[in-house]
Amino acid sequence: SLALRTLIWQDMAAEAAAAAGDVAAATTAAEIDTEYSADSVEWCPLPGFEHWLATGTYQLRDDTAAMAAAESEGRSAADVAKERIGRLLLFALSEDGDRKLKVEEKHRQETAAILDMKWSWRTTEEPLLGIVDASGHLRLHALKTTASGEDTGSEGGSFELQTSLAVQPGQLALSLDWGDRVDRTNKNVVVSDAAGFVNLCDVGQVDMQLVKAWKAHSFPAWISAFDYWSPAVVYSGGDDCLFKGWDTRTELYKPTFLSKAHTMGVCSLHSNPSKEHKLLSGSYDETLILWDTRNMKRDVSQLQVGGGIWRISWRPEHPTTVALACMHNGFKLVQVDNGSLREVVSYTKHASLAYGVSWQSRWPPAHKQGNAVVASCSFYDHLMHVWTLPESALA
Repeated sequence: SLALRTLIWQDMAAEAAAAAGDVAAATTAAEIDTEYSADSVEWCPLPGFEHWLATGTYQLRDDTAAMAAAESEGRSAADVAKERIGRLLLFALSEDGDRKLKVEEKHRQETAAILDMKWSWRTTEEPLLGIVDASGHLRLHALKTTASGEDTGSEGGSFELQTSLAVQPGQLALSLDWGDRVDRTNKNVVVSDAAGFVNLCDVGQVDMQLVKAWKAHSFPAWISAFDYWSPAVVYSGGDDCLFKGWDTRTELYKPTFLSKAHTMGVCSLHSNPSKEHKLLSGSYDETLILWDTRNMKRDVSQLQVGGGIWRISWRPEHPTTVALACMHNGFKLVQVDNGSLREVVSYTKHASLAYGVSWQSRWPPAHKQGNAVVASCSFYDHLMHVWTLPESALA
């Protein structure tokens, strides 16, 4: 019966949490209502900007007045009702007089619904945030800040749109990744979309250019990602349950490999930026798979996490630690030990779908206290959390 299955699942979840480490290991420093459904969070990784946090939201428009106006203009009210809107939020992390963390909103900007976002790792005076949205655009926003001395809490910040590119107009752009994580001279961004295409974009010019686009999957391509150590190589995952590799130096008629290791849609991929040849894939099938990219015929190890893995985030400068957004089962922190995968912390303080997760780079105040800082967000309850945990919890 459904009740029995639910009871068994709860027992299994409790056992997994006990084995992994209590959620009490993590302390929630901030809980913020994002108003619209939250699906993406990203700490800025660049030195001196580590305390800046971007959050993206996605909302189906529910506007009676707008629908009535559309009807009076002869437009379809149903089209307005289906309009996907979003908001880009910017927060700053600081310490108060008691050395407690505080998170303050500094800027908000209305946008099309945001599906994914990532910061560039190239060192510039103004960090660049890439965003893909429901209109099929890739947009680059520059972070503008005003100096405040030592007090980051009083620092001003905002986003300014630099350039945009209609990658696949009319299609939801679902994910993006920068090719400059290891090779800082790389100026490419890869974008996947709801039509199953993977799109390679050159963002090094004043006007971005679509360099290549190919039909990678027969259903939505949920995720695309670079091999950071060889950025001519791109990986993709789709709702067709397939995980593929591509060499962008070729004509892209066929993938370099095709994996059927996952039994449901493949929605997350992340190359390890600190250790070459290590790649993680995640799926609606609730399985995290570790790969050695030198042999994609068989995986290295697998871990069941009890929820679809929407996002994977390797911790910067820590080659063995990863964070997962596990949809119906909260957020997991996992250690990769000699080829094995081991859950060490489960953060379950969100009450809705776990969609976005990001590690903060070494922000001096937290680092001095021996703490790691994580941001996470959940969808239907439109919440963003910032939480800390001692480094010892990650051992």
